Amino acid sequence: MKEIIEKYFRECAVAISQTATEKENIIKIAEVITDSAKKGGQLLVAGHGGSDSDASHIVGELLVGFKIKHGKPFPAINLYGEEAALTAHLNDEPNGYETFLQTQVRALGNRGSVLWGISTSGNSLALIKAFEEAKRKGVITFGLLGKGGGKLKELCDYSIIVPHNDTPIIQTVHNVIYHAICEIVEKKYNE
Repeated sequence: MKEIIEKYFRECAVAISQTATEKENIIKIAEVITDSAKKGGQLLVAGHGGSDSDASHIVGELLVGFKIKHGKPFPAINLYGEEAALTAHLNDEPNGYETFLQTQVRALGNRGSVLWGISTSGNSLALIKAFEEAKRKGVITFGLLGKGGGKLKELCDYSIIVPHNDTPIIQTVHNVIYHAICEIVEKKYNE
């Protein structure tokens, strides 16, 4: 059992260290997200499974307050957070699972807003369709990815790709990255 624990700590440390080379990119992405909101845009966040939980976590940090309590609430939404809309779409639309995020981006994505997709594989069909819709609408796209970036990499205006193939390791590093982004965004948005 100790070997399992040591393996996770070691691999997470290596992946975090390798991804630390993305510091300038992290700052740039945080600035883009902040500038979008200051100009009336909003942040649309989406992922599946654990990445959907991360999307909710990000929105909670920004909307309610991460480090700055009682600061300005940041305009952010988790696209899978609307359960009634999701279940209606899944029930009523052919290929509903594949097109729900696309429909959300069509409805909520204004030119200059930011779509932040989280995917450990970069190959989620639903996110790919959402990013394609974002491109059509002039929505800025940011992918927090792993496993080489997959197909989403090509649809991103900005991306950070964790250089690892193991989903739990990628998710752990994503957590570090998005907390850094949230802190920078919150600080800049409240200046």
